[in-house]
Amino acid sequence: MRVSIWRQFSSNHSSHFTVVGEFPTEAEAREALERFREIFQAIFDWFAFHDDPFWTTAQPPNSSKLPSPPELDFARRYNVDWDDEGIDWLSNDLNNNLLQIGRNAFISVDFETWQQPTLIKDLMAKFGGIVKTQISEKTYLSVHLTCNFPNEAHAQTLVQQAEPYFISAMGKREPWKRKEEYESLGAQGRIKCDGQKIIIDCQFFEIETGLPVMIEWLQKAGATDITYTLTEEKEWSGFNFDVRCETPNSVIASEIYCALLSASPVKPWLVFDGGKLAEDPKAVIDDAYRAFDYESQYLHDTQHIKSLFERALSENDETKRQAILQEKEKFEAQNPVVIPISRTALSTSHFRASEMRLNATKENVYWEGNIIDLRAIPFNTFGANVLPALVAWMRTLGCTVTYEIKYV
Repeated sequence: MRVSIWRQFSSNHSSHFTVVGEFPTEAEAREALERFREIFQAIFDWFAFHDDPFWTTAQPPNSSKLPSPPELDFARRYNVDWDDEGIDWLSNDLNNNLLQIGRNAFISVDFETWQQPTLIKDLMAKFGGIVKTQISEKTYLSVHLTCNFPNEAHAQTLVQQAEPYFISAMGKREPWKRKEEYESLGAQGRIKCDGQKIIIDCQFFEIETGLPVMIEWLQKAGATDITYTLTEEKEWSGFNFDVRCETPNSVIASEIYCALLSASPVKPWLVFDGGKLAEDPKAVIDDAYRAFDYESQYLHDTQHIKSLFERALSENDETKRQAILQEKEKFEAQNPVVIPISRTALSTSHFRASEMRLNATKENVYWEGNIIDLRAIPFNTFGANVLPALVAWMRTLGCTVTYEIKYV
């Protein structure tokens, strides 16, 4: 009999969390996990015995279920305040909730939950762990990992392979992802060499799945002496970029400034593929509109958005398109790390309007005379795509453009 303890309702307030306990020894971390397993298994057994594995008692949306008798028993045994509701996030395979890596014990939610991690944090502390927590969109665990390789050349090869995925994976399969896995194993941060040593500073979208798989990948690649530390952060670390654009005159500066802050989905640094345009103009319009459709659902005049794409098609200048593409190729030649990231931005067969957004506001775009400065633009999926095209477009207008990608 398979039992799932689940009583989730769709809500903007649900979340995913992971609680980590760091212990003096691996044996103590293992003992803590066994205590958690005992608690979780007792809850499972109680619901299975009472033939209520899915908590099927009719409840209005967003209501809570009182803790089960075993939960109340454990609350008394360990002298902790149990929540007013029972645990709602256990997987039908407890191994999905329990994980050990060295001296660290991980308790994670296999899917989203209504509950906060307070109870698990209190229990982890009772069991002797130093507690750290990752809660989606609230707190993050930063990983500082070091390891050694047989020689410097080996280490440099691995860094070159992995570096683009730490900047922005763009939905590609990370080198550390196993074939059968589809979980969010992505990490954002930086990886670098120091002789034979590799140093990684990053944050995982789901640390309980990403970190062990990355460690396994490093071990298979020949890494030894793998050590890591976790630090709880309030902000998501990652990359941003600055751009300084020196324009020929203030008129062009005005044109660039207005384009950067425009709410229109059709940006001047976007160019349609000429070959596909010649084959089927309507298909290009439909592709562009679908790409923006997710955002357009928040706007009332979707027909107006579609008309913008149609007008952009009619104004598509082949000379301008070729100039931007040539500048983009120069950018990629000078920035090999960015190539696998930006490849789809102005691809020869597909148009991705939604991936070319720029998170620019009056707070990070500055205009003075003939100088335009963009500061701290997020280098996420969208930023990684837009930077090569943006720089290329500015250069076709006769601008001198410099930029810097920074890890923060």
